[in-house]
Amino acid sequence: MAIIFKPYNVLAFAAISYLISTVFVNQTIDINIADTYFFVNYAFIVAFICGFLITFAALYKFLNKYFSIKLLTWLHISLLIILPSIAVWISDAFHKSLALIETTDAETMDYILSHHKKLNIIFIIFIFIQILPVINFLISSIKKKYPSAKV
Repeated sequence: MAIIFKPYNVLAFAAISYLISTVFVNQTIDINIADTYFFVNYAFIVAFICGFLITFAALYKFLNKYFSIKLLTWLHISLLIILPSIAVWISDAFHKSLALIETTDAETMDYILSHHKKLNIIFIIFIFIQILPVINFLISSIKKKYPSAKV
């Protein structure tokens, strides 16, 4: 069981799970950047996420001995897997709710903008959590160079 529950195995399993999910989910995700709307098919986003997960799986496979704080490693892996799922779930709920509301009044625009704010917050958090492996690596380097340092 210890061999299976390694960071790189969890990331590879998550990438395979995301690829399998493309069979069951057929939707587009809308992205609003500076008054420009992009509608991206779910399969393309999953392909990007899987590439990202496999890249980090390789990183954790080959550089695992340089990461001394396991909590940061597992926090990074958890958020790396969970945040895209939350974004897809929020977007799916948003598209289902559009069928139930009138799209001509001002309250609808507020509703749409609040959806885009949620997705933007998730995207920003997703970008910022990519700093965690760098922090973990730096702390590990300091601990190896100065073994008596309290970090």
